[in-house]
Amino acid sequence: EIYNAAVKGEVPRLTADFKIGKTLRQDVRDQFGPPPEGSSNNFDYYHAEMGHPGYAFGYDQNNVINEIRYFGTNVERQTNLGSITQANLKKELGQPNFTGKVKGDGTTQTKYTYHAGAYDLEFIFDDSKTLNHVNLVKKP
Repeated sequence: EIYNAAVKGEVPRLTADFKIGKTLRQDVRDQFGPPPEGSSNNFDYYHAEMGHPGYAFGYDQNNVINEIRYFGTNVERQTNLGSITQANLKKELGQPNFTGKVKGDGTTQTKYTYHAGAYDLEFIFDDSKTLNHVNLVKKP
């Protein structure tokens, strides 16, 4: 589900038609309202609530979406993102096109990147069995 959505430049369960490189920050805020905890580092965060997934939207200098982060749902986490491990991801999608480390806030996470059409789908793991979130970005 996540990969198939990424090929179309979308993330799962996002009902609005937001597109990387086209949708403006104001369009996101018109749909979701202002971010509950404000903005941070050019990202607007919308937390998962009552079975609705959480998202973060990153913007370029022109306030156009350049990244969408998908955090899944809290209620169904075990059947949503929580069910994805590094081992079963490789089983479903094969070896990633790239792997790397993401460092920040005193943590080091592992990033698996898969090409998905014109986009890159990045799976960010806290450890081999804990998927933190998924990023959708335009392929460089």
